[in-house]
Order: sequence, then C-alpha cells, then structure tokens
Amino acid sequence: MKKLWGAWLVALMLAACGGDDGGGGGGGGGGGEDDEKPGIGPSTKDPVGTPFEWPAGLIVKEPIDAYDEDHCYRDDQKEREVYGHGGNVRLCLGFTNTTNQPITVSLPAGLIFVSLNTESQNGLLVQVETFEVPPGDQPFFVNLGLQCLNAGRDPGFIGDTYKKGPVTQDEELREFLDILKNKKLTLDNAHIVQDALWNVTDGDGLTARDREDIGKL
Repeated sequence: MKKLWGAWLVALMLAACGGDDGGGGGGGGGGGEDDEKPGIGPSTKDPVGTPFEWPAGLIVKEPIDAYDEDHCYRDDQKEREVYGHGGNVRLCLGFTNTTNQPITVSLPAGLIFVSLNTESQNGLLVQVETFEVPPGDQPFFVNLGLQCLNAGRDPGFIGDTYKKGPVTQDEELREFLDILKNKKLTLDNAHIVQDALWNVTDGDGLTARDREDIGKL
C-alpha cells in the first residue's frame, strides 16, 4: 500500500513493539541455538526462507538504516511516498539506478529485513509493494514500513541498521500473509495486524478473534 508522506507517520511511531512487560523488556530477544523458527519470536538467529535479489542495475545502500525523518531523503527528492504497513520497523532504503531507464522494484509479501542488533525487532513486509527507481547518479530513497517479528524486542530506533533477509516460507506466516493479501491496511488497523502477527510469532497462532478482526478489514 502506498501512502503520501505526512504527519500521520508521527502517530505510527508512538506505538512500540514489546513483549508482556509493555516496553520490550529492555530488548535482547532471548532465544537459544535450538530455535525452531530462526529469526522469529524469541529466536536471535538469522531468518530462513527463499532468497530475494534486487533487480539488476540497482546499487543498494548497505547496511540499511532505520528511518530518520531528518536524514533519509535527499533535499531535492520530490517523491517522498511511504510504502509498507507498520510504524515500529521503518527503514530508509537507498537505491542508485545505474541504467538509463527507470527500474521497477517489487517487494514480495513475506520479505524479512533483519536487524543487525538483536535487541531490535526484525521486520516483515506483509503485502506486496511496488515502486520505480529513476535513473541517475543521485540515490533515490524509499521509506518502508514493516510489522514486527519479535514481540520481546525493542522497536527500530534511529541509528539501528538492517540487512535484507529472505522471503519467509514458514507455514503459519504464509497463512497469515494470505489472509491479509487483499485487505485494506491503514494506520487505524495497524494494531490489529500487529497483534495477530505476534500471536503467530510469539504465541500459539492466530486466534478466532484475530481471524474475525482481519476478516473485517
């Protein structure tokens, strides 16, 4: 989903990821070396899944920075649209298009971005997002919102860094993504999606109430 840049983003950041202690319990994520779902819930391992590659002709700034309103876009970048759904893991993706034609980037639902700090959340893209990167020597920046994959960790803060991970093939997460496939996701229902996701990643799975609430979106 594509939303115009505006003041609503501030409201998104007021809600924090966190576990039962309401504040992320000081982070850390927990998780041992025998986690069944790497990178998900309490696991601190790297997530697993199908590799995702950027389109040919793009150079991507790495590591990927957490979104910073004052230091993301170039001053002269006119297109400042916000992609994705979720305010607690927001990224500033920087692309340089080395060709002489626009390059279309299509990010698949289920793509994970991995925090390089295991006290901060990994992020999950819950719907397909597509945008164009114009040609030119100057980088083009995209603000991408993700849902949180680890209820016991902190939200992404300015200064956190990330790397591109795989597209999850976890059966429970794929079912969750299929349910969301054609839903209209907005700021007002972000908490419904996040609470349901945490039931998948850190709980016993989607509840009947989760399914009912998502069905109304």
